[in-house]
Amino acid sequence: MGAEALMRGAPPDKAVPFLDEAIRIALDTQGPLSRTAMDARTSLGMFYAVAGNKVAALSYFGPALAAMRTLGGPNDVRAAQEEARLANLLYAGGDGPLSFAEAQPMFERSLAALNAHTWRVPRNVVNEVSALYGAVLSNWGDVERGYALVASHAQEYIAASGHSMMADFIRQGWADAASRAGRAEEAIAAARQALEWDRRGAAEPADLFRDYWLLAGVYNDARRFKEAEGVMAEYAALPGGAEALRTRWGTEAWSGLPFPLFPLLKLDTGDPKAALEMTQPLDPVKHQGEKFRVYWLVRASALCATGHAEEGLALFQVWLAKGSKDLYDAHPGRASARARIGLCALSAGRRQMAREMSALASAALARQPNIAARHKVPILELERRLRGS
Repeated sequence: MGAEALMRGAPPDKAVPFLDEAIRIALDTQGPLSRTAMDARTSLGMFYAVAGNKVAALSYFGPALAAMRTLGGPNDVRAAQEEARLANLLYAGGDGPLSFAEAQPMFERSLAALNAHTWRVPRNVVNEVSALYGAVLSNWGDVERGYALVASHAQEYIAASGHSMMADFIRQGWADAASRAGRAEEAIAAARQALEWDRRGAAEPADLFRDYWLLAGVYNDARRFKEAEGVMAEYAALPGGAEALRTRWGTEAWSGLPFPLFPLLKLDTGDPKAALEMTQPLDPVKHQGEKFRVYWLVRASALCATGHAEEGLALFQVWLAKGSKDLYDAHPGRASARARIGLCALSAGRRQMAREMSALASAALARQPNIAARHKVPILELERRLRGS
């Protein structure tokens, strides 16, 4: 039985010891370049990467990739593709165990290997690796470079790959990268295509959660708030949609917290009291990590807007420091957060602090002027208020 078939035929954790034994036997009988061992190691490495276990994933992928590169030719191309997929999974949009500093050389090595071949490497492999790298660059905060890399490769990949899981993933990455780079109409079109394509094969509303979330987020990035609310209302109106929304965020770690776009929409549409109420269940011990960052930043802004500027500023500083370690220095989200800190400081009479935050935010905007309106507006608003006061 092949490694992939075995992983499909049993619960993954149950298949692990069988694959480990298959690897041992294959290495004993076929040697260190065994293709059977290579395939089994890749399957196990992917299983652990999806589970977020970096150490285990790399321990299986390391010897598998080394064997592919030793064999050379098409195997070297496969190694480049597999390493890029691994980096993408472990980086996980910035939420995974792999930092950008670790992911970047993996992508660069993959692209260098593909470009080094004198014979024609399949275009789909080049397009896939480039699009995945572009999405990671965009998420890290280098939105112009990331968008350019995704946009120049995604369409060709999607056209050649049909309704594959990777094509769906790349289409969503294209929409996200376009949105971050301020290309709202392109982002909306790509996000809608992703939704319509996935709608054909969806068995239940939960299968479309990611598509609706993406589309609503793209509208929110463009500050088209009514349309963002309409997208989530449409999802909630699907049979089982409202329940899927609650279930998606109903685990113990998320208990009591709404879908993150909801408090953000309340804040941006001028209802900070509602945003404050929605983020009330936040617990500084339970709700740690990057996935909760948006909640804390929304809460900090809502505190500032409801007369609690000092408390809001303290919260801002904590979460800005936490989120700044592995981000591009001109990251639009960080620049926007700094502008919101400046606006809060200005409301509290701390003009010097407001000026400092404005200088940092404006410098980031000057380096990357094409960013989502959601991030650009607070920066420009702080500049305007400082000029007028």
